[in-house]
Amino acid sequence: LTGVANDAVNESRLYRSLPGIASQQERIEQHLFETQVKSRDPQLNSLYFYDLTSSYFDGDCVEMGAYSEHSKDHRPDRLQLMLGLLINGKGIPFSWDIFKGNQGEAPTLIGQLKKFKNRFGIANAILVFDRGFLSYDNLDAVEHAGYQYLTGLKSPQIETMLMAYPQPWLLEITTETAEETVSRQPGWSRFDETSFYCSLGTVNERKTILLFDTDRFRRARLSRQNRIDVFKTWVNKHNEWLAGFKKDAFRSAIENDVNNEIERRKLGNCVSYDLHEYTTENEVFQRKKDNPFPSQGYMRRVRSF
Repeated sequence: LTGVANDAVNESRLYRSLPGIASQQERIEQHLFETQVKSRDPQLNSLYFYDLTSSYFDGDCVEMGAYSEHSKDHRPDRLQLMLGLLINGKGIPFSWDIFKGNQGEAPTLIGQLKKFKNRFGIANAILVFDRGFLSYDNLDAVEHAGYQYLTGLKSPQIETMLMAYPQPWLLEITTETAEETVSRQPGWSRFDETSFYCSLGTVNERKTILLFDTDRFRRARLSRQNRIDVFKTWVNKHNEWLAGFKKDAFRSAIENDVNNEIERRKLGNCVSYDLHEYTTENEVFQRKKDNPFPSQGYMRRVRSF
């Protein structure tokens, strides 16, 4: 593409070339699309995947950098950039975008639809994107553009779906019986080695399918139990610490500590707790004026939980 020999391309040269690459982005994308995508699939009847990731920088000279509380890198203290990438069903990347670091995911999908139509001339395709892009406006736009799509529902929508189409066996399933239980449910069929699916037909004018992955279920259960065990260990240590208090403890402060730990472990819908008030007799040292001894101890009752 550039006339530069492969053995003359190294990391430093790529970094020096970035401004030139950016200025020629559309030509490079068109070249990749024509030679790597269209030539291998002339009908362009393929899957196309779109997703965003982020990166962050040290320093303050990043033009499109912005601070974001929702940093995917868990670095809200650094300037962020959002990077968008389009790849085809064979995993070949052919188009990219750079967004400000505080850009939400969902609004960027509309721009990809325009790129599909106007620049690449893709008329029939299945777009695959995750639930981060899910909004009614986006789905309407994809449908209006004439494309099919595959995406996932968000947790509240899944809960609503299961209220309308209850699956009672989900309340009884265990990690040991998961595969056996779901395999004998009416309407459920095996999808691959670990997952099963059930078609609900058209729901809210859109084809809807439930998917249950037994391996993911086991891993989620194990992860949850590990987090609960770690939380119980924290509770035991916290109780030991409270038992050694030499002054009255405040219920509100302890509640705050426990709630923060539950939130940190993401156990809000898994555990509940009660605080029980009790008193202990702890030795407390009090310095007295003109006392020939450095300190003098006495017993007092201390209120704790």
